[in-house]
Amino acid sequence: MDGPPSKLEKSAPLPTLTVARRETVHVPNHPLAQSFPTDIRDKESDRAIVRSRIRSLSVLLFYEATRDLPRESMGVTTPLAQTQGAHVGGSVGLAPILRAGLEMVDGILEFLPEARV
Repeated sequence: MDGPPSKLEKSAPLPTLTVARRETVHVPNHPLAQSFPTDIRDKESDRAIVRSRIRSLSVLLFYEATRDLPRESMGVTTPLAQTQGAHVGGSVGLAPILRAGLEMVDGILEFLPEARV
């Protein structure tokens, strides 16, 4: 048979793809992390409360999300002696999405002002 197969002819089965997935969703079990979304969703909450809760929630989530960031050891001179400390190794980039994302960036930048937005 020449030409394209008709709709009645079966085409070859599609290859199957096995994807290894790892769990990447972590839901903080902190009372504030559970309370803030309620205040954000509540139609009775005024704008100042919503902005404040978005900012605070983003800080809590950022804290959890950065738990595994690489660290670099470094020497530091204190008023008393020379000692070892640590800094975040590598760079962090932030990509805010929609209006709430812009509110989230402000809280995060308080912790990591060198992050690229």
